[in-house]
Amino acid sequence: MIFFYTAVFSQDAAVTSLRYAHSSWKTNKPLLDKYVMDYLKKMEECKALKITNEAEKERLLIEKEKVRQELLRGSFCNKCDRSKSEIELAERIPFMQHIQTVSGTPVPASEAVIKKRMDEFDSKIQALGYAVMTCEGDAFMINGKITTYKIYVDSNVKTASQNIMSINSFINKELAAIIFQKNNVIAKMNKMVKESNDEFPILNNLGTNLDNAASKFNLNKKKLDETFNQKITEIDTEIAALKSQLEKAEKQEDKTKITNEIGTLTNNKYPIETLYRESSQVLLSDFEKEKTELTQHIDNQLNSRANKINSEIGDGKSKLHDLANSSSKLLNYYTTNIAYINKVIAEMKLDVFAAVNINFNSDRLLHKIAASISNMIVKTKIGNDLVNANNTIATCQSLVDDIENVKVQLISK
Repeated sequence: MIFFYTAVFSQDAAVTSLRYAHSSWKTNKPLLDKYVMDYLKKMEECKALKITNEAEKERLLIEKEKVRQELLRGSFCNKCDRSKSEIELAERIPFMQHIQTVSGTPVPASEAVIKKRMDEFDSKIQALGYAVMTCEGDAFMINGKITTYKIYVDSNVKTASQNIMSINSFINKELAAIIFQKNNVIAKMNKMVKESNDEFPILNNLGTNLDNAASKFNLNKKKLDETFNQKITEIDTEIAALKSQLEKAEKQEDKTKITNEIGTLTNNKYPIETLYRESSQVLLSDFEKEKTELTQHIDNQLNSRANKINSEIGDGKSKLHDLANSSSKLLNYYTTNIAYINKVIAEMKLDVFAAVNINFNSDRLLHKIAASISNMIVKTKIGNDLVNANNTIATCQSLVDDIENVKVQLISK
């Protein structure tokens, strides 16, 4: 599949772009996170400062009015230019005791003094507002950095996602082409299997005939054995009886007569044994001849079919190897990049595909026997000759069995 390498070259650019986007994201994302945290902390700081300064402002306004009243009413020390409440707060002693101590005089403050003191209070109150504004200004600056770096990060994520989607699209396209061609080969192989299976009932009948021949041989052999054993047993019984008489005979002529009879019976066993051996040999010879003829017929049928299959699957086998090679190249490209791609997906939390699982090995397709054919042959139970003949076809048909187990699987988010 020549188009594979041409496509891979374009995908290398996608991987390079992905690595650049990821590298840039690793720089920008921590800064964005930092500025977000800084902004949240600064806003909390501003909120707390605003509450504190509002309370302080309220206190200063109350104190300002109190001091102003004291300055107008004469509760003012002309020696230290402080109001009654200011003196009592600072020195923790009554106002008049302070006047006596410093030899001062309580008098109303001049308009200039009152204005000066009021301006001091106003400056403090104004400073409180400026402090809150400054804090909020700092937060605004940080938020500006957040906006800038969010643009950077979003751009990195978009670029990374687009590149991964491009890689995913490439892999899917390549796999679709492999699967399409694989299915065509499978269809051709399945057709070949059907044609082969249609021939096996004939072989099965031949196997049954061979089983029947074996059964017939075993039955006839059993009857022959029973007849022979019966005759030999009858003779042995007569001989045993004569031997018993011989032991009891007293006259020599009786002993001679009995001994001759035993000899005659013993001689009668020889032709029976000879006939038994000859009959057994004839039975075995006839069975072996029939078995050889049937087995040879089965072997011829199987070999003929195997030769047809060999000639038909050559092209399919070659195509499967080509597809496996293309699959292997695709898998190499995938495995070279998938660990990094999955790392990027996890780190950047991208909503794109997570994994692709490719399993296509043409060599594995040549080692299993097709069950649809093998089982039918085994059921004939006609011995090693047929099993050996089956081995001839098994290598060819093993291709079909395993093709159905080829799995090309896409797992997508």
